[in-house]
Amino acid sequence: MKIRGDNPDIQTGGTVGSEAVSLPVSSSRAGGAAAGADDSLELSADAQLLRAALDAATATPTIRSEVVERTRALLQQHRLGADAAALADAMIRALMHEDD
Repeated sequence: MKIRGDNPDIQTGGTVGSEAVSLPVSSSRAGGAAAGADDSLELSADAQLLRAALDAATATPTIRSEVVERTRALLQQHRLGADAAALADAMIRALMHEDD
């Protein structure tokens, strides 16, 4: 798409790998008319991937302070990781019951 100066002559070309995404429009058009329901924005697959990556990177993780403190105490007592097989089993059990 090209927009030149004050001329709103928009030239669109075919885009490969893009998907139309409906987004709410909060601004109004010239002349006071509200934005129409047919407004849309096309994001390329790369832009969608970037958006998903940014959302994941900026999401605040849930930090369970009681688990952090318990883990620190076990680490200081040299009890964390002493039995690799038991640790692996506990991790697998936790992942299997994650949805509970």
